[in-house]
Amino acid sequence: MDSVSSNMEKTEPTLWSHSFDVPNTGSMRPDFQGGERAIIVPEEFDTVKEGDIVAVESPRNNMRSLMHRVIIKGDDYLITKGDSNKSAEEVPIEKSEYRGKVKKLDDYLKGK
Repeated sequence: MDSVSSNMEKTEPTLWSHSFDVPNTGSMRPDFQGGERAIIVPEEFDTVKEGDIVAVESPRNNMRSLMHRVIIKGDDYLITKGDSNKSAEEVPIEKSEYRGKVKKLDDYLKGK
């Protein structure tokens, strides 16, 4: 497994229950460059579909946020992969670790 992940620096500000983070690695290139601002939109787990970019917090990752694309969605788990990583994460992400869908802040503010 490729050990590179999109660890995100928590900046903690929130606005209308949305939180803002800054990915600090390049595992989601070309969609997200390291340092580009992201917004985490708190949407229900049931709305997640394959292809969405999601943020998760996992005790297996020292409770740091991870931002990856969903490649498999189960009833109560996700299999994710960074776009520029060679392989998917080995351990499924549990429903309880899901934080929300990720959007580029600039695109979100423009209504995209």
